[in-house]
Amino acid sequence: NEKLAKTANEEFFDLALKLKMKFVFGWNLPIDPEFYRIMGERLIKKGFKPGDFVFKALIADEFGRAAIPRHQAVRDQVAKFKKDWHFQAVYYSAPPPAGATLADLEKAKLPEFYKMWTVIEALLRDPVRGKKVISFLQSKGCEVWSYQCARYMPTLAIMEYYRLYPWKCYMRNLTGLAIWIPG
Repeated sequence: NEKLAKTANEEFFDLALKLKMKFVFGWNLPIDPEFYRIMGERLIKKGFKPGDFVFKALIADEFGRAAIPRHQAVRDQVAKFKKDWHFQAVYYSAPPPAGATLADLEKAKLPEFYKMWTVIEALLRDPVRGKKVISFLQSKGCEVWSYQCARYMPTLAIMEYYRLYPWKCYMRNLTGLAIWIPG
């Protein structure tokens, strides 16, 4: 809906700008390239800078190899007009053949499109593969965040999850971390 892309949530965007917030457009975003053009231009005109807003879109969440080509044509269209706007992908790398390898990411030029990556913490903990993923994405100019999905919060140790997890991410030279907790 072009009208909504141009006008919706104005109060939120005004407050976010005033508070110098950064935010992520999450799940169920449109597949239409026009949404990203209109919204990106709207936010830049409003005063946001690239990196203040992130589109988590145009690839399946925690995607596998089969999901990569699904919206490639739309990503190609968006790439023609997107400036330095950030798009985010979640990489968890189930083992091949279902999971996407780093070679698959490179072949599809995903690091050129997605400049922000949240990588499943279990993969990053792997002393060999984790370092390889971090190095690969950072060498492409991407931000790398660690990502943990915690559905059962009462079973997690507070010290490990809330205190040591950010420190471990910092020690790996990651840009940030993301925690998903169901409401």
